[in-house]
Amino acid sequence: MSERTTWEACTVRDVIERHFCGPSPDCEERQIFAPEEWGVLKTTAITWAGWNDAAHKVLPKAFWEQSQIEVHEGDVLVTKAGPRHRVGVVCHVPSTHSRLVVSGKMIGLRPKTEVVDARFLAGFLGTKEPQKYIHDRTTGMAESQVNFANEVLLDAPLRLPPVHEQHLIARVLDTLDTAIRETEALIG
Repeated sequence: MSERTTWEACTVRDVIERHFCGPSPDCEERQIFAPEEWGVLKTTAITWAGWNDAAHKVLPKAFWEQSQIEVHEGDVLVTKAGPRHRVGVVCHVPSTHSRLVVSGKMIGLRPKTEVVDARFLAGFLGTKEPQKYIHDRTTGMAESQVNFANEVLLDAPLRLPPVHEQHLIARVLDTLDTAIRETEALIG
């Protein structure tokens, strides 16, 4: 089967193998340090500047061994609950420690790699139209605590270029991100 050569309309649901959310139990405010411990991500692990797997806390033992919600390299994570400015934040997971799971305040997406470049998907979900789609469908009693249902993100419309073009776009975005970080380091 040859690769398609035109941009295609689809939804997030069409380009992922699976989506997953986790628990939000009371946890010790420390990172995991023993090899058998499992951690749950804080929403601050997902930032517009990128992925921060150090932003987690240790799960109570009753929540360990939940491999079905464990974050893997190549996943895309999206915050779905919190203050409005922190809802809909997207990041790609370039690498991660094992035994880290998503919380109930975020959704993990495992992309179909033959259909979508995870870096492209994360970049696209951070653009104006998908962000507006998500924010128009958030609910909550106050701007300080809003959320959206998983289906909102899964039904978000996408315009997807062929995979080879996605790879090129993702490489350009990676180069720009690196240049921005290096410039900020020089200034800061």
